[in-house]
Amino acid sequence: MMKKTAWLFICIFVLFSLSNLVYAQSAAGMDQMRIGLGVAIGKEVMPIGEDVILKMVDFPNIYVPIQVSPGFRLEPYFGYWRYSYSSENASTYKEKYSIMDLGVGVFITTWCGPVDIYYGGRIGMQKNSQYYKSTYTYDSTTETTESKANQTNWIYGPAVGGEYFFTNNLSLGGEVQFNYMKLGEWKESNGEDHESDYKQSTSVLYTKVMITVRWFFGCR
Repeated sequence: MMKKTAWLFICIFVLFSLSNLVYAQSAAGMDQMRIGLGVAIGKEVMPIGEDVILKMVDFPNIYVPIQVSPGFRLEPYFGYWRYSYSSENASTYKEKYSIMDLGVGVFITTWCGPVDIYYGGRIGMQKNSQYYKSTYTYDSTTETTESKANQTNWIYGPAVGGEYFFTNNLSLGGEVQFNYMKLGEWKESNGEDHESDYKQSTSVLYTKVMITVRWFFGCR
């Protein structure tokens, strides 16, 4: 229930901000609003498996910066990572693990010549999926174990960055984040809580530094 309420609040906030700022933008001139595409290069903290093994993984996200007005930017982002492993001898083992990031950044922007400075925050949802299947054959007996589970994590925190425009459209920059990650409970594919003898609550605080490359459509 809390997750649905949080997503509803985020959607209402974003839509409200867009409606007001786009209206103000139309009064000032729509030529100031620009949309672009970008990619971020950097290490990401990834909780791998139910034992919460934290790994630093190369995880480039795709960004869609929306410069709503000269002083305000929205930036939805998306990322996907997948790992698979299989082995076969006396037994057969298959394992798949995937992570999907989906979120949005809200920023105040300041222009200083060819340099843009922005500060604000990002909030996102991380969807983890784990699947494994093990088949063991001994004499004429075959035993099969199969499991599929999902986990939903929430990530949010402040962020500040800057970018240098080599042309009106192409920029190279960097960003620093201080993030809080709240890890959710693992649930079986049927929606039930994953089998566990105890309840656990896990959270992570971490900094993240990344290099950004963005291409904007239209004139700056």
